[in-house]
Amino acid sequence: MPSVLERRCLAWLDYDTLIRDEDEEARAFLSRLPAPLLKEVLLVASNGQMEHVQLFRVLGAKDPGLAESLALECYGKMELRNYYPGTQIAAEGDECTELLLIQNGHFAVEHVVNYDIIHTENVSKGGALGEWVCNYYHS
Repeated sequence: MPSVLERRCLAWLDYDTLIRDEDEEARAFLSRLPAPLLKEVLLVASNGQMEHVQLFRVLGAKDPGLAESLALECYGKMELRNYYPGTQIAAEGDECTELLLIQNGHFAVEHVVNYDIIHTENVSKGGALGEWVCNYYHS
């Protein structure tokens, strides 16, 4: 294996391992908290991100308490994923079954018609993906 490629692999593994270890420690900590305290911590940790998701906005207009409870329940069950730059996350026509909240970095959302990219928008930290079907690339 070329040394440059080896260094890139090791750098990715170091980064991914550190982030996963931190996530595991946080989950262990949260699992020990009583429900009322956990709710307070999740409110702070979510930093209003769930409010950007259309489902929770619509539900919040009808029943703010239910929307907040559901959003926090979802936030507490989210799993960590790290994506390497250039990784295709989804493609046009894929069924949207996930909601991705960006904690760090950004994604390029490419709107494609007849294999031509007609529009690209960047979604940064605090944004959400998964409310529509299009091509998602981590960059």
